Formats: sequence, C-alpha cells, structure tokens
Amino acid sequence: MSLLAIATLACVALFFYVSFLCGTMRAKHKVPAGSVAGPEEFNCHYRSQANLLEALMMFLPSVWLFGYFGNATLAGVLALVFVAGRFMYHRAYISNPAKRGMPFMIGIGSTALAWVGALISVGMQALN
Repeated sequence: MSLLAIATLACVALFFYVSFLCGTMRAKHKVPAGSVAGPEEFNCHYRSQANLLEALMMFLPSVWLFGYFGNATLAGVLALVFVAGRFMYHRAYISNPAKRGMPFMIGIGSTALAWVGALISVGMQALN
C-alpha cells in the first residue's frame, strides 16, 4: 500500500506542477482571472491542466479501489505509469499538441487497467 500512497502523492505533485505552470502562463500573457482563452502558449498549458484534472477524476478512485480490494503493489505500479504518461502528455501538449497521442494512451491505458482491476476485485469481494 505504501507504493500506491507514494504514487498518489506523485499524482498530486504533478497536478501542482502543471497548475503552477498554467498560472505562470496566465501571468506571462496577462490572461485575466476567469478567462480560459488567450495566446496559444497559455491555451496549451490550460488545456493540459484541465485534461489532467479530468484524468485524475477517473484514475484516482479506480486505482485506490483496485489497491484496496485487489493488488496494492500492482495498483502502485499503475499509478507510477500514469504519472509518467501524464507528465509526457503535458510536455507534448505544450510543445506540439499533435504529438500527445502516445502519452495519452499510456495514461488512459493505466486508467483502464486500474478500473478493470477495481471492477474485478470489488466484484469478487462482493460475491464472497
């Protein structure tokens, strides 16, 4: 369970990092608070941050349910893969959005595996 906890903290750290960069771009380009559109550089940072938040909403409950009811070590590994994939996704999105496909697949793949693991683990627990 420790690996899963550490990997979850890495997910939160990644979100802090991406949010900080988005705020930096907001200040750099003088995009007013409340506005979600600005120059392309800001837009890419903003969308990357929003996409990460959306991904975390699916991933975190799935990986924790899998870790609690199934295999905590495997869930922790999936969480580390998710963080790596989402970090690569962010880097691709801000440099060349067209190249974010493979990092997206890493992130969504780890999410899907965590969800399936949670579904099977919770289902098996419910049947006992």
